[in-house]
This record gives sequence, structure tokens and C-alpha cells, in this order.
Amino acid sequence: NGCVGGGGQPRSADPEAPHKRAEALYREDRGKRLRKSHQNPTVQWLYQHYLGKPGSGKSHELLHTHYTARERY
Repeated sequence: NGCVGGGGQPRSADPEAPHKRAEALYREDRGKRLRKSHQNPTVQWLYQHYLGKPGSGKSHELLHTHYTARERY
């Protein structure tokens, strides 16, 4: 599920909530014209004119996130 139902999501008393949310998001995604970022003309333009190739230093610096462990409260 990746970020769907991940640690940054609100917790629910309903144990099925993460599954229901993931199902709704994937259902919504199936109806979209642009579903894959590497096929998005705007993303392609950004790489060609600004970021260079996927995995380049600039793309990693600007697009990638990093995990930071947090103390539970």
C-alpha cells in the first residue's frame, strides 16, 4: 500500500479503514487519463529541461523523500 494506510495517515477505530481507503483511491485512479508519472507530458518536460535523467542528483534532491523515525506519543 505504500503511503496509503501508512504511518502518516490518521488512525481509525475501524480496522478495515486502510483497506477501504486504498480501494477507493485505486478505484479513483483507474478512471484517470494520466496514471503513470513517467508518461505524464509535464513530468517528461521537467526532466528534459530541468532535472536531467531519472535518478540524477537534482531529481533526487527535489523529488525524493526521506524517512525520519519519530517517537510515538
